[in-house]
Amino acid sequence: IRRPPRSTPLYSSAASDVYKRQAIDFFPDGEAVLVTFDGDVYRLSGLAGDNDQIKWRRIAAGFNEPQSIRIRDNDIFVFSRLGITRLLDRDLDGETDFYEMFCNRFTQSADTRDYPMSLALRPDGSFVIAKGGQQVNARSPHSGRALTVSADGKLVEYLGYGLRNAYISSHPTKDLITASDQQGHWVPSTPFLVIREQRYFGYEPGAPEWEVPIHPPALWMPHRVVQSGIEQLWPLGGKMGPLNNSILHIEYKKPSLFQIFVPEDEDFTQTAGIPLPIAFETPILKGAINPIDGSPYLVGFQIWDSVASRLEGLCRVRVLDGANERPVAAEVSENGVLLEFEHPLGPERSLDPANYQLSRCEYKRTSEYGYPQNKAEGTQGAALSLI
Repeated sequence: IRRPPRSTPLYSSAASDVYKRQAIDFFPDGEAVLVTFDGDVYRLSGLAGDNDQIKWRRIAAGFNEPQSIRIRDNDIFVFSRLGITRLLDRDLDGETDFYEMFCNRFTQSADTRDYPMSLALRPDGSFVIAKGGQQVNARSPHSGRALTVSADGKLVEYLGYGLRNAYISSHPTKDLITASDQQGHWVPSTPFLVIREQRYFGYEPGAPEWEVPIHPPALWMPHRVVQSGIEQLWPLGGKMGPLNNSILHIEYKKPSLFQIFVPEDEDFTQTAGIPLPIAFETPILKGAINPIDGSPYLVGFQIWDSVASRLEGLCRVRVLDGANERPVAAEVSENGVLLEFEHPLGPERSLDPANYQLSRCEYKRTSEYGYPQNKAEGTQGAALSLI
């Protein structure tokens, strides 16, 4: 990993080279496992700190389009078109010698976009999965929905509905499931969703069989800011400075991170967020927090339509010394948005109307691809006003 100079901005990233990285997760000791879209699984050591002796070892192979990897009680689980597979090293030589089909009790169609998109772990040891909802030639009753998989892999049940191409994530310690979705048909812009039992999120091909109102996102992110929302990460433990206890939402097309503030009420219905000024040279799809250094590690490769300068990479984000003048929390109410900062801004800055700008728009769900921003009266465009 090439280390950035200490003179870089508050946030920085570093990169290295292995082909088509798709997802990553960490053991408690800081060693990592990484799965590639080509179907290989690697084990990595030496990522934390300033260690330059990073070691890669392939421990498994042969998966069909895997997109998620998770560690539970030191067991490795891979989610691919085959199902959820547990990797077992019975002779303890460091390589997988038995591939156990943990669960394939959900329908995997032959449709091109029935991707095994995400695998999230819940505190009770069960999983939540999501598969691509854009079904064209081979419709599946389990695609475009969030599904729970019991801790023993024997029971699959519906959790949420109406997801176009959702990436589901989970809080590390609480039973809180969140998701992004891809803008397109029935999804006018990039949403941030809180997944709860039997909620319907508006993508009609993935709707439940009974009539139910659409549950609104906790946050709409404008398409010009987040064009291709992917996974979310949860920095905890106090090692990420102003990013602690918020959500880092991955944007793929313009490789970047969007910070989402988490209200104290776990059943929140609305929140706010800000884009972070981090320039990534690699495309990013998924990531995980290293428990040793507390840093997010992000992986990805060029699928299509990314402006990243590199084809693939492994990145680390760390907080460098420097003042943070960006909000660290936000509270949304009927009367406005209350912003909290790490340090006092002073009356000259905080009370100057020229330092604030407010715009609003309306979204409408249609069967057309995406949807233009509309003013409240219905004409196209975003209403802009200076406070």
